[in-house]
Amino acid sequence: MLSSGLMLLTLMCVRDRKKLLEMVRDRSTVGGLLLYSVLGLFIGQVGYAMCIEYTDAGTATVLQSFGTVVLIAYTCIRQRKAPRKVETVATVMALTAVFLIATQGNPAVLVVPAAGLAWGLLNGFSSAFFAGYPRKLLARWGSLPVMGLAMLAGGIYTFPFAQPWNVSVHWDALSIGALLSIIVLGTFVSFTLFLQGVKDLGGVKASLLGIVEPVSATFFSWALMGSRFTLMDLLGFALMIGMVVLVTVVRPKDAVSESCDELEEPDEPVLDQDQGCAPIPVPPNGHREAA
Repeated sequence: MLSSGLMLLTLMCVRDRKKLLEMVRDRSTVGGLLLYSVLGLFIGQVGYAMCIEYTDAGTATVLQSFGTVVLIAYTCIRQRKAPRKVETVATVMALTAVFLIATQGNPAVLVVPAAGLAWGLLNGFSSAFFAGYPRKLLARWGSLPVMGLAMLAGGIYTFPFAQPWNVSVHWDALSIGALLSIIVLGTFVSFTLFLQGVKDLGGVKASLLGIVEPVSATFFSWALMGSRFTLMDLLGFALMIGMVVLVTVVRPKDAVSESCDELEEPDEPVLDQDQGCAPIPVPPNGHREAA
């Protein structure tokens, strides 16, 4: 995350150094970035990594999608409105998915380690904050400087916990290549491409294309790491992916008019402005698999 933040800021310095200087001189912006870097990046980074440690990459990535349900709940509470039928069905699908993955359908048995489930759900809450909080920051400053500074701060937070100076690593071509792939491909490139996709295609289509993430994470976890998934696991994965598709594609007829009112609220989560009202699903793991 620290390395990716420095890369983004370097790119920003080349493109618009004046804007970057204006950001760091604005106290409200700095305060918002610090909050965002803790709750949206640092906690999500740690939660995702710890969930993988206790479970696997596929399970951790699917549990991350639970953040979409958190955004739905927050929006309903904030607006003091009952959820629509589509949102209710989506919430039931997500909760059922978590139940199947955690218990394999037997409520008396917790198959997934409790710590892994807890870290995965914490990651989901952090992902919801990551997607919902920075609307005003992004509208004012743009994505590159906001994410660059937030990643830089989040990377600094990890130092007292990770203590990389105490980690003994045998550096060879394979380990160096793996580290660079995480920094460059897993964080810098993936996040930049996701934002470009949102700009070119709109939030709905870009988010739908991003659904391939839990599928690919599950596949590569099986193919490269030897992870094994049961029928209940796969059913839970399918329900979670279906939930994201449902809240992204299906729109009630009154969604457009209601979303226009929501956009006037300064503290609402980020809403998809190209096709009505629905929380934008969490971006790809570019902000997760950071170094």
